[in-house]
Amino acid sequence: MSYGQLTYSATRADRLNGIGAAVSAAALECRAFLIAVTLQILAASVMCAVAHRPMFVGLADSYQTFVGAGALVGVMALAVDLFRRRRSIGTAQPTLENYRRAWRSFESEWLTREYAANVILVFLVAPLGFSAFSAAKQSIPIIHPFSWDERIAAFGASIHGGTHLWVSLQPFLARPAVTVLMDWFYHRLWVVLLLCAFAWGALSRPSPLRRQYLLAFVLIFFLVGTIGALMLSSAGPAYYARVVGASSSNPYGPLLDYLRSVNTRAGLMSVRGQSGLWYAYTHDIEALGFGVSAMPSVHVASATLVALFGFAVSRPIGALLALIAICTFVASVALAWHYSLDGYVGAFLACCIWWCAGRITSERRV
Repeated sequence: MSYGQLTYSATRADRLNGIGAAVSAAALECRAFLIAVTLQILAASVMCAVAHRPMFVGLADSYQTFVGAGALVGVMALAVDLFRRRRSIGTAQPTLENYRRAWRSFESEWLTREYAANVILVFLVAPLGFSAFSAAKQSIPIIHPFSWDERIAAFGASIHGGTHLWVSLQPFLARPAVTVLMDWFYHRLWVVLLLCAFAWGALSRPSPLRRQYLLAFVLIFFLVGTIGALMLSSAGPAYYARVVGASSSNPYGPLLDYLRSVNTRAGLMSVRGQSGLWYAYTHDIEALGFGVSAMPSVHVASATLVALFGFAVSRPIGALLALIAICTFVASVALAWHYSLDGYVGAFLACCIWWCAGRITSERRV
């Protein structure tokens, strides 16, 4: 073997050793996140086996969603960072040369094996966990048929002095334009907010805050959307009459009538979505994001988590995101997706999970 071949082999071995060390360090850095995803997959595997349903649902769509969000947020963050670096360099050199210098500065600071391994690991694993969560959610009513709706609705009304919260909100929100705006907010903005916050956390440098957020993100879906939803199996106001039965009056009938009237004129994603989810449930249709489950509210819990993450970054950002979380709760009630108690419990559990995740990750020394 020639000297050149020996040198090439040594260089290649060093490179592979460096990559292996970076992957090992990333696995240690993301250890709590990986354990939580593993628990979600294990729980989903047991639930799907009992319900005789497939383990992973819409896995390709899950990867497309998470990786797409990461790519979009990453490109936007890169553009802002390069612009900031170019401005800090000054104007003595041509603009193109300044951007070349800005890129070299960014490359040396960010594009390391360790950083790449951390990011890639999260985006490889997170879609698996979310796909497993979706499969588990669709298994819930098979394992534990809906049985909590009447009690949850009654207890929620008792909190509000014997009146269901939607009745108190209706004088302020029962306007078609407001309802259409809430519908867009609930189905569009929440998804964008959740995915962008996850991508921001996943693309951040390793830190206690990053570890805390990624762990809490998975635990929201595992503890709130899987374990909590299985224990308190409920369908929600839109399906109250279907699961409680004709023997009990439906306190949500007038709300559903109002939403249907708006839908005939403007078209509501909530009305179509509620009909589509029930059809999928009754016909065993499997897809990412499907599944009927009300208590606790993952919508409200995840929006609360994003607000807590925002407060950890900046108080003004946190305040804005907290307002969005409150609007998410109001929309979930006004659009007949959730009972008021679903949102209260979801928000409370999100705060508990955030605190616990902080305790777990702050004790780590990586």
